Amino acid sequence: MLRNRGIDELIITGVTTEVCVSSTLRSAVDLGFACTLVDDACGSAYPALHAAALAMMAVEGGLFGRVCDSQQILAEWEERR
Repeated sequence: MLRNRGIDELIITGVTTEVCVSSTLRSAVDLGFACTLVDDACGSAYPALHAAALAMMAVEGGLFGRVCDSQQILAEWEERR
């Protein structure tokens, strides 16, 4: 459905960062989507696991996509207007 609408880039947010969020991001990357994980729009009951999941997503120059905060995303959207 996303491809039919011309969507090829996803902004990923949610809970829990180390489980649902990272699984969704990895699945999307495997399907060929460019992904951005918004670190301050994700959460976990376990801060250490949240931090580890963010670090894993950004590994090797963004192998699984990029990680940024919501202010950066909003600024990028504003530039595209």
